[in-house]
Amino acid sequence: MLVKKMKKIRFVLILLLMLSWGFQDGLLQGGGNNKGVKNIINVSDSLFIAQSKPLNTGEWSKLVKEIYAGTSDSLRNISEYFKNHHRFNGAVMVAKDGVPVYEEYFGKADLESGKEVDKNSRFQLASVSKQFTAVAVLMLQQEGKLHIDSAITKYLPGLKYDNVTVRHLLTHKAGFPNYMWLIGRYWDKSEPPQNKDIIKIIEEHPVRLNFTPGTRFSYSNTGYCMLAAIVEEVSGFDFDAFMKQRVFEPLDMNHTFAYSGAKDTILSDMVRGFRYSQGQYTKVQENLMEGTFGDKGIYSTPRDLVKWTKGLREGKLLSEDLLDLALTSSEPGSDELVNYGMGFRIYDHFYGKMVYHNGSWSGFRTTLRSFPEENLTIVVLSNNSFRQTGEMARALTSAIMTDYRANTVYDLAVDFTREKQMPKPELFTAMDIEELRNLQSVMDSMNRNWMAYRLSKYADELDQRSYEWVAMNQNK
Repeated sequence: MLVKKMKKIRFVLILLLMLSWGFQDGLLQGGGNNKGVKNIINVSDSLFIAQSKPLNTGEWSKLVKEIYAGTSDSLRNISEYFKNHHRFNGAVMVAKDGVPVYEEYFGKADLESGKEVDKNSRFQLASVSKQFTAVAVLMLQQEGKLHIDSAITKYLPGLKYDNVTVRHLLTHKAGFPNYMWLIGRYWDKSEPPQNKDIIKIIEEHPVRLNFTPGTRFSYSNTGYCMLAAIVEEVSGFDFDAFMKQRVFEPLDMNHTFAYSGAKDTILSDMVRGFRYSQGQYTKVQENLMEGTFGDKGIYSTPRDLVKWTKGLREGKLLSEDLLDLALTSSEPGSDELVNYGMGFRIYDHFYGKMVYHNGSWSGFRTTLRSFPEENLTIVVLSNNSFRQTGEMARALTSAIMTDYRANTVYDLAVDFTREKQMPKPELFTAMDIEELRNLQSVMDSMNRNWMAYRLSKYADELDQRSYEWVAMNQNK
């Protein structure tokens, strides 16, 4: 079969789907149902054929935005619904291949001052911060400075838990109780404790583990607070400095930073959290729990979070093997609640593998979701105790995933403007090329001239490469 042999020519299947959908005067001819689509593909096609090279970043971004221009209207309607019916206040972004196809900002960054939310507004990510902590630990493993299967006492020698490993902390299988009650019981200073202070408290007041390490999953803020302390001990940098130098700056995340109330690092554009009760908002005051990193504390923007997911996908921080490790469930086959990797939740969604995390802290409600196979990222950040972040993210996901016309054009654009990777000529026969020629004739007869031209060019190049391959290998 042609499809089995020619993996890269998926546009043939897409084309047949188009025909079966009956887009006789629609997508293929750029009709009213998808205005401008023909021009979009022709522009990209012309660049590909004339220049024989992929589009540059600016050209590709413009093309993706044009492809999803219609989808963005649907996404905007969803956001407006949640704003009008559920008090959504915050920032939303949907990005395809790192290109924002929809972004919008609603309401106030500070309800007291009246400052508006905008593209530079930095939201507390709450537990979405955990993935940053996990990646920092894995970066140190990548450099040979620690090993996740080593006992935590190797890096925090004052502790008495030789049976707890770094991996146990990463996967929420260590069994530590919540450290926040330790602050209330043992911390008597007015300023918030830092991570090293929490470690000191546990050294002086050892806590009993809730279960034998490695035998159960129990979501743990304490574990990620300890991981940040390990990053500090192993790297020799404060956690916020490590993240800035090793993660945020390399990924050009210029509006992201790690915040600790113990350091009084108030930066511009920090969003304030508010609670909603009985029809009124009250500002959430800082407390003694705001001094630690690891389990929370990263402030960021939607645009920077898209850079984060794209940077991970492109291998700018971790090797493919280590990223796969982080994105693999520690409990294969378990239910969604336990389907956790290292700093990331994993869900086998109807639309493919979804990697995500939600957050809730001091009036902030956040979710960051990505579909690696689709190069899709969804960001919803709020600061007014908005409780429908998950529902809103699901609606946004469904809207873009079910826009089959836009996704079809996107797939065509990827094949014809970016990758330009011809399959190995040895996989093809003269009959394969003849089938392309036949399909070209069908398109000619239907007045689909632009598609016929594409098929002709592809067949010509395939024919030429097959000839060259035979010539190069006939004497071997």
